[in-house]
Amino acid sequence: MRPLSRTDMFHSGTAFNFSYRGNRSGFTLIEVMVSIAIISVIFISLFRMQASSADLARACEFSVMAPILAGNLIAEAEHDSGIPSLDNEKEREILISDVFFKSPDLPEGISRWHMKKIIVQIRDKKRTYMVTTWRWAR
Repeated sequence: MRPLSRTDMFHSGTAFNFSYRGNRSGFTLIEVMVSIAIISVIFISLFRMQASSADLARACEFSVMAPILAGNLIAEAEHDSGIPSLDNEKEREILISDVFFKSPDLPEGISRWHMKKIIVQIRDKKRTYMVTTWRWAR
């Protein structure tokens, strides 16, 4: 018996055997693609959840820090009678105005009440916190 040449193997089906075998091993291309699609959907939902939790953490930090910062600004304005300096992290704005109240119920010798109206606004990229308070003038 003579050895088979390449053309003989190709035509006889021994070199490229595309016939179905009963016990196949491995995965088909469609199975791999479906599993990759399922894994990508899971990762997309996880990334969205992580991004929304990071945004929620920034909002919570602002909600906690803005009243503290506003209280500090009001205290600085009361003691220094000036406008505190700005930093790059959060934009702050403070407005102090004189207000005079006249009332017929005031005691003798006092014709009006002198107060200061203090408005504090603290802003970051998405949120704004505003406080309005009144203080007796010195």
